[in-house]
Amino acid sequence: MARLAGPCSSRELRPDMRPSRFILSVALLATAVTASAHELTIGGSRWCIRKNGIVAVLDLDSSLLAKINGLDGRIQDLEPRSEEELQQISTAVLQPYIDRNLAITVNGATRPARVDRLVKAGGAWQIWLSAEKVRLDRPGNAIKIDYRLLFEETSGAHLNIAYVYLSKDEADSVQRVFDFSQPTWQTAFESGATTWEATVPGPASAAVVRPGTGGAAPARGDVRSTASGARFASAKPATAIRASAPNVPSSDEA
Repeated sequence: MARLAGPCSSRELRPDMRPSRFILSVALLATAVTASAHELTIGGSRWCIRKNGIVAVLDLDSSLLAKINGLDGRIQDLEPRSEEELQQISTAVLQPYIDRNLAITVNGATRPARVDRLVKAGGAWQIWLSAEKVRLDRPGNAIKIDYRLLFEETSGAHLNIAYVYLSKDEADSVQRVFDFSQPTWQTAFESGATTWEATVPGPASAAVVRPGTGGAAPARGDVRSTASGARFASAKPATAIRASAPNVPSSDEA
C-alpha cells in the first residue's frame, strides 16, 4: 500500500526539528493534573487535516511508551538506535498496536493509520502517523477519530490532550502548521470518551454544522473542547465528542 505523499505527509519531518510549544504545555498540564490525581497519566496528540490527507503526531514520555506491549524494558535502548532500527521497531511493534487501538473514519470509510516514524524530540517520544487515501472532496466531510491507546495499559487512568488543525495552505509543512497555527479544536480522549467527530468543509464549501451539535461552531481563536465528557468540563462524560468546522484557516494567518 502506498505511503501518503504530499505536504501533509510526515515523511518530510526531521528528528532535529525544534520541539513544539505543545510539548511544554502538555508538561505543565501534566504537573497540574498530577498534583490532584497522582495515578493519572498524560499524553498529547496533534492532528493535521487537509484535503489531501491526515497526519498525526502522538507525544508520549518514556514511561508511557514503555507501557506499550513489546517495548517493555527497551526504552533506554531506543535513544542510541539508528533511524533505520527505530523504523523496524515502528513496523514490528507500534504498527500492530496502532491498528488495534486507533480508528480513523472519513465519510463512513475506515482509513488505516500508518506509523511513519518514531523519534525523540524535546525529551518526549513522538509517533508520527499518516492516514492513507483520504480525500476531503465533498461539501461536508464526516471525520471520526476513535482513540483507545494506553487506556487498557493504565486501567483507564490516562488522558490524551488533542489539538486538531485545519489548513488550506498545501504548501506549508505539517511542522509549520503545528508550530505557527492555532488549533481549530482542542479536546481530550479519555476512558469513556474515546471518540471525536467533526464535519469538515471540502473545497470552496461553507462550514457545515451537524444537527444537534449545539449551533454555530467556535470562531477561530476561540478554541475550546466541545466534549461534554472532557476532564476540563464539569458535565458527565460522553462516549462521543462532536464538533463542526469553522472556516478553514490558512497556516500563514497565525
